[in-house]
Amino acid sequence: PVRIVVRRPPPPDRVVIRVRAPEPRAATRDEDAPRLVLGAGIGPMFVLGADSVVPVGHAHVGLALGQVEFGLRLGLAPYAASLSNVDGEPTDTGLYTTDATFTYRFLPDADLHPILGAGLGAVIAAPSGAPPSAGFGVSLRAGLELGVDLPDAGELGVGLDAIGTQVVGAEAGFPWALATSLTVGAHLDWRF
Repeated sequence: PVRIVVRRPPPPDRVVIRVRAPEPRAATRDEDAPRLVLGAGIGPMFVLGADSVVPVGHAHVGLALGQVEFGLRLGLAPYAASLSNVDGEPTDTGLYTTDATFTYRFLPDADLHPILGAGLGAVIAAPSGAPPSAGFGVSLRAGLELGVDLPDAGELGVGLDAIGTQVVGAEAGFPWALATSLTVGAHLDWRF
């Protein structure tokens, strides 16, 4: 006689896949707190109406909360253009800008941040031998900034940006050849 033994195969192994969403990064106290921003920069200023390119320096102070910053910027171009005075003689004219700007830093978890801002401010033309005159202008700012964390000292921001300024209204005597300018430059900001 032949004996046949039938066995059931063992049940298949049960595979359980558990997917855990990464826990959100806990914001540190420093990221939630307002930060003071101090900075400076330099670069060429293209004075579009006067066909002039001059070096300009700027100083910057601001208050940052998260990715948004409110800043005050002062630009100094003591020899922005050589314009004709009332008598038709060439006169060196300085151009000084001061503006209040809101700037947003994109990609908060990255090291390289695109930046975009807009502001309102004053443009002051100071011809040598004549009283200065002021204009009211708008400005746009765009650029890239590399954020470097400093242990126990905040953050250092090194970047390249372009700032366009357009005067939209001015007092009598303002040289309208200086009404449109574009500054391209490098800046260094310290956030603490």
